Amino acid sequence: MRLSRSAKVVLGIVTALVFLFIYTPLLLVVVNSFNADRTFGWPPKGFTLEWWGKAFDSPGVREAVVSSLWVAVVSTIISLVLGTLLAISLQRYEFFGRDVINLLVILPIALPGVVTGIALNNMFTTILGVPLSLLGCADDAEAQVLELGMRGPGQIAYLARMVVKSSRSATVVELASVDWIEADGDYLELHAGSKVHLVRGTLSALEPRLDPREFVRIHRSTIVRISRVKELVPQLHGDYVVALSSGARLRLSRSYRARLGAALGAEL
Repeated sequence: MRLSRSAKVVLGIVTALVFLFIYTPLLLVVVNSFNADRTFGWPPKGFTLEWWGKAFDSPGVREAVVSSLWVAVVSTIISLVLGTLLAISLQRYEFFGRDVINLLVILPIALPGVVTGIALNNMFTTILGVPLSLLGCADDAEAQVLELGMRGPGQIAYLARMVVKSSRSATVVELASVDWIEADGDYLELHAGSKVHLVRGTLSALEPRLDPREFVRIHRSTIVRISRVKELVPQLHGDYVVALSSGARLRLSRSYRARLGAALGAEL
């Protein structure tokens, strides 16, 4: 099949637009990782390597990198064995469905890795309901939490501490030391001073178990300790940035502004 010159131009433009649509968000994430603004405002207000330093200092990030390397090595070995056998079969033998199989083999190579990864993750976790981890089954988020006993007759039991698990140990983090909590996919980042602890879970599941007199949600992905709030910095269009005593600056969502105001005893 031969394409005309105009068809090739149109096909090239469409291909470029598709790749631009896929890779532009990734490029923006990389650029924003050097953004000195703690709220990651756009355009970047300055250059910093602080976030990269914190990432390398995070045990959760280091574990993720090690796990990725192990998965890469194992998957490479398996792919070499199966790919070699399949290539020999497709090259030497004629059979029904050969062209279809050849297309299915080539398709993952043509697709960007992030698209394939998201598709596989959705298939296993959403459609099939299979929790994923390095060993094939995820740790139960409940196993990463230590309960605080009842405060008294008729009172609600709130969490006092959480367990941060790693391949080598389990660290107990007292919630009294936590300044703020941020959602990161299927994980939670517990920011305690200069340390960041990573545990599996979601804010929606954790929020009801936190004492509302001590913690308040200010964004769909952020919960802060009320006593750590130092200043509210007004922004455009009535928005605010929450400045903590630790120096962190977090975005206050409009939908959670009333909650923070009630927690601080002020109207925002």
